[in-house]
Amino acid sequence: AGLLFTALMAVLLVLAIGRETRIAALVDKRTKDLKDSETHIRAVVDNAVDAIITIGKSGSIESFNPAAEKIFGYRRDEVVGKNVNILMPPPYHAKHDGYLRNYLETGERKIIGIGREVEGMRKDGYIFPMDLAVSEMHIARRKRFVGICRDITDRKKVDRMKNEFISTVSHELRTPLTSISGSL
Repeated sequence: AGLLFTALMAVLLVLAIGRETRIAALVDKRTKDLKDSETHIRAVVDNAVDAIITIGKSGSIESFNPAAEKIFGYRRDEVVGKNVNILMPPPYHAKHDGYLRNYLETGERKIIGIGREVEGMRKDGYIFPMDLAVSEMHIARRKRFVGICRDITDRKKVDRMKNEFISTVSHELRTPLTSISGSL
């Protein structure tokens, strides 16, 4: 009976050790998968051509990707922890916290969930046009916002040149046509 009991305990011990080994292997695999996923997401954010900025409910910057550094001229360590309104020209600079507070209290959307064209301000004070899309997200029961910005200075310049060209061509064609029409 003692030998049978010992054998039974040995089998249970081997099964428990095998189960623990399988659980440890599964934990290691899931940890590796999570790290790979985190590395993948970090690579996407770091290599995006658009600025990606996250802020908390108070408006303080929590993350600032390399494209944001390039567009706004600030290093990440210069802006993280500061209010996002440093990236906005007057009068938006002073009004931002009110917009954010109003959204949190009423849910009224002015920019959040709606992409629109706004102005941004670089570190050197240069004001430039940009497309901005802001989304709300919840992570670990905390409300945060992610903004994706694209500098559209070049696009605006091309649009202005196109409009000037069309205006010039229109004027140049209208003048002779008016004369011909008058003669007829």
